Amino acid sequence: MHVQFVVAPDGKINGIKVISGGTSESFANLCLQSIQEAKPGAIPEDVMAVLPPQGLPGDVSFTGFQNP
Repeated sequence: MHVQFVVAPDGKINGIKVISGGTSESFANLCLQSIQEAKPGAIPEDVMAVLPPQGLPGDVSFTGFQNP
């Protein structure tokens, strides 16, 4: 499953979007919850100076494995 989001200057995570995958609803919910609960903290001003105004774009790929 591939997810995109933006870390806002204040550290909040916005614009979470599933880009691909998500074959299992429970796995998709777990992946989205892990991003929603992340608390990266505020982005320093000197770093924000080189980022887009909305913040730091991010994307994460999750891979799930079934137990045999």
